[in-house]
Amino acid sequence: MSAGLVTKELASMFQEMYIRTYGVKINWICDAENGYALKGSEEPQIGLSSTNIGQLAEPFVNSNRNIFMDRYFTSYSTMQHLFELGLTTIGAVFAHRRDVLACLLKVARRDFYSTLAVYMHNKKVTMISYVPKKQQFSSVGFIPRNVESR
Repeated sequence: MSAGLVTKELASMFQEMYIRTYGVKINWICDAENGYALKGSEEPQIGLSSTNIGQLAEPFVNSNRNIFMDRYFTSYSTMQHLFELGLTTIGAVFAHRRDVLACLLKVARRDFYSTLAVYMHNKKVTMISYVPKKQQFSSVGFIPRNVESR
């Protein structure tokens, strides 16, 4: 072996450091109109997102409020539970959840500007799908002509 060969570990200026995930997760429920924090929880706990949502939404039962959730907190069972408590929920859903309908799993192959929504009313699930028509461009020629008055 030649003395000029150097391994990668010896030649690098720094060693690769792995980011460790330490910290505190704080859950807040905020008012959409003024942004004030209405309730929060920061006690260390290992719980499901549905448990956290239930604890945060407890003061607002039967108040006919809308709750907008992140995809981390949204699930069909959580939305159904909050609907029974008199709260309307809106949120995006991860595709890998167990309670996602099979027709929604093919969303990746849909058109870019298409819309797909699912809602439930009186225990009937309705799916709305909208795909815009292909736009046909037509060119119109416009040639201004001089009209002289006599």
